[in-house]
Amino acid sequence: MNPEPIPPQPTPTLERVRLAVAAAEDRKALDLKVLHLEKVTDFTDYFLICSGSSERQVQAIADGVEASLREHKVRPLAYLNDSKQCSEERREELFHAVLACAEKVAVRVIPPGDIAPDGLGAYSRRAVAWIEGTYITIRPSFGDKDAIFAYLTEISWDAAASCLVFHESERQDAAYTQYGEVAVPNQSGHIYLVTNRHGQHRLITVARLPISGEMFGIITTLLAGRGSLLTPIAAPIAYLPVKMIKNPTFGRILPENANYSAYRTHLRRTFDEPFAMFLPG
Repeated sequence: MNPEPIPPQPTPTLERVRLAVAAAEDRKALDLKVLHLEKVTDFTDYFLICSGSSERQVQAIADGVEASLREHKVRPLAYLNDSKQCSEERREELFHAVLACAEKVAVRVIPPGDIAPDGLGAYSRRAVAWIEGTYITIRPSFGDKDAIFAYLTEISWDAAASCLVFHESERQDAAYTQYGEVAVPNQSGHIYLVTNRHGQHRLITVARLPISGEMFGIITTLLAGRGSLLTPIAAPIAYLPVKMIKNPTFGRILPENANYSAYRTHLRRTFDEPFAMFLPG
């Protein structure tokens, strides 16, 4: 009696990652990174991200990865931006990149200029588009315990820097207006607005609500005192999409201001829910 044939075994997940990496490297992929997301999302266990120097190379990398996986009986579950299937207009709609998915492994190939530096989270432009916008920014006034300080913050993509950047405006203390880069690491779930001027840092750490778009967290900065005295200070901070407040007001907001109650309610959510914790000394 002839033994029954042994059915082919699926290629192990890590072997799929190795095959995808090798295929991408064979086609000179740039900025290749593998993210282990098994404990973060059920979308995929591993996410391979890389770039190419041209649209032609981007497509060649994606084709090579797909061919390598197919040779080992790994069939893509999804394949976007195939030049044989998509018009130029449709390709832009599908993230201006190539996304290939096999079971437990996802591969994305993105043209250069669409990926942030590794130190900011190596995010793609399309992946963080939901953060872009204009926000009413509120925090306690550092000089008046009953007042709220309000101004505008614009978050947008900077093509030259290849990352999200932020710029403040409508500040009463215009001399202290800040701007900087936005970090969005893939594992923490938080957003970091970082100012670095000649080694002097200001850091804002916030979490964002996915539906309303509000962001709540902590600002850590330096409080200007008399003369050259600077004192480290931390406080709650909230970012409200500008459309949430019909007639926003800026500067030092006192209790008699029409927006004071609404601003105070939003600000209190930072530590009431809590999005941040402030421990006693």
